[in-house]
Amino acid sequence: MERLEPIAIHQGDDVRITYTIVDSNGDTVDITEATFSASLKKMPKGTAIATFTVTATGNEGEVLISLTDSTTADVDPGVYEWDLSMTLGDWTGIVCGGMLAIAPPISQ
Repeated sequence: MERLEPIAIHQGDDVRITYTIVDSNGDTVDITEATFSASLKKMPKGTAIATFTVTATGNEGEVLISLTDSTTADVDPGVYEWDLSMTLGDWTGIVCGGMLAIAPPISQ
């Protein structure tokens, strides 16, 4: 699993992460038949606090992982873990993840 740079937002912000899935040789993976899931958790193996929307962008191997502003508005400030799981054929695994820090809004 690739660990991405930490992301910092305020409650009520949109989150958009673009990620390109590559194999061990660095070649992009055909994700046409893949299914994805991504969730936000307070700690690894914890209960999901929020579920990301994952969409293939149309570029080879690229997905958009996103949370809406209304979703992040409902998440308490804190530091969270997230990961992206992919199933492709008979392979299932976590392809990337990272930390998401959510701060209270500066102004209402």
